[in-house]
Amino acid sequence: MPEREHQPASVGNGTARLRTIVALAGAVYLAWWFMVELLLPGSFNPLPGRLAVVAADWLLLAASYRSAWVQRYLSALFTAWACLLVVHYCYLIVGNDGETTWWVGTFVTFAAVSMCMQSWREVALFSLFSLACVVGVAAAEGQLAHSIYVPGLATILLLANVTKRSQAIAHDAMLKAEDARNASRKADEQRFLEVSQAREAAEAANRELEAFSYSVAHDLRAPLRSIDGFSNALLEDHGSTLAPVAHDYLERIQRNAKLMGQLIDALLELGRITRTDISVQRVDLSELARATAERLKEFEPERAVEFVIDDGLAEQGDSALLGAVIENLFSNAWKFTRNRKNARIEFGSRRESGKTIYFVRDNGAGFNMESASKLFRVFQRLHSQDEFAGNGVGLATVHRILQRHGGRIWAEGKIGEGASFHFTLDRR
Repeated sequence: MPEREHQPASVGNGTARLRTIVALAGAVYLAWWFMVELLLPGSFNPLPGRLAVVAADWLLLAASYRSAWVQRYLSALFTAWACLLVVHYCYLIVGNDGETTWWVGTFVTFAAVSMCMQSWREVALFSLFSLACVVGVAAAEGQLAHSIYVPGLATILLLANVTKRSQAIAHDAMLKAEDARNASRKADEQRFLEVSQAREAAEAANRELEAFSYSVAHDLRAPLRSIDGFSNALLEDHGSTLAPVAHDYLERIQRNAKLMGQLIDALLELGRITRTDISVQRVDLSELARATAERLKEFEPERAVEFVIDDGLAEQGDSALLGAVIENLFSNAWKFTRNRKNARIEFGSRRESGKTIYFVRDNGAGFNMESASKLFRVFQRLHSQDEFAGNGVGLATVHRILQRHGGRIWAEGKIGEGASFHFTLDRR
């Protein structure tokens, strides 16, 4: 194949673009230190280690101007630096005892970095290294059983691999279309039309993939929305060219991206609840419970569920937050009585040792008391997603709210016989 006249300019543009990515990667990772200090004060976030990682990145950038060898292998060397970043970030996760916020940051950080890679092979290498490190950290922190960490990161990195591979295919298609156009200038009108259509299709695919890459790299607040949107675009626009196994992968990505989006939204809501100011007033818990019950009945009018709600239950607290407590506990009972013909949900109270103890009781699926301590941890689920849908954050939200009200919550249950959630409030 004859060498294209524009190839040197293309190579030069590619090197300049890669240098820009290298420069920005170090700057963003350094800026992240300031963000962590501002948003997560007290976290394990040592500056020297981060400066060392950033310095390695900028030394690589400077060397690319002085050494032809470094310039030639800049893409591979940047991938090696990205693996160094992974090691450092895993070190931060361990230093922060596997705290949830840092795991969420893992999804965002590794997804953004993977989309800066120049080839699908580099993305694949980076993905394998990242997954190995994350599995090691999860094992070290005793968090391998969590339903989101390793599968969640694997889902994001799988999409990055599919995206880069598709981008390479689209780029090859564009080059083939251009070659065909140059070779068929004197061909008939039909041949010219086919070449034009092929080029337009390739350029459209490339624009979509570039837009997706920008979203993943820069829209750090909502990367999963981009994952879901562009996986759907691949199915719609390129479905006819993909193998059945590729269809299956993309559909799995969409399902998991939506689930992860719900989980991250729930985490953001959990964080909001933790930070919001509490406005103390007299709250009619009985009225909140009745309103919640009516909403659940309107949502699924075909279900026959008996609600038993005591009158006169009132406490001092934040009306919106205590409403969230009732909403989550009632929704939990509603969900786990789904397979019960004569479902019953109760809300009441009792006096014990001078304190009022409230309870929400149901006759649903129940649970094994040996697992009761896991109920109020983020992402801990005692039933599979196929059995009962959910995000594993609702009860953790209830726990946080009650803590802020000076109370506590605990649960009792038996498999097949239902569950009872008891809580106290002491907001004065």
